[in-house]
Amino acid sequence: TPLGAWLGLLLLGLGPQLISVLLALAAGAMISLVIREMIPEAWAINKLTSSLGFFAGCGLLLFMTFYLHH
Repeated sequence: TPLGAWLGLLLLGLGPQLISVLLALAAGAMISLVIREMIPEAWAINKLTSSLGFFAGCGLLLFMTFYLHH
């Protein structure tokens, strides 16, 4: 949105520490949204498929964390 672009331009001059904090805040908000809304809805539709998808995603995250580092 234009407001977000304008805010981004204002924050561009700030240090990388503040940008890191803001990115962490956005990631926390997204994780909260997924845990509170999306996982229960997927669980209500199909427990087996949603559980398999959840654990496959966790496994992929672990693989990328430990085996694809630089």
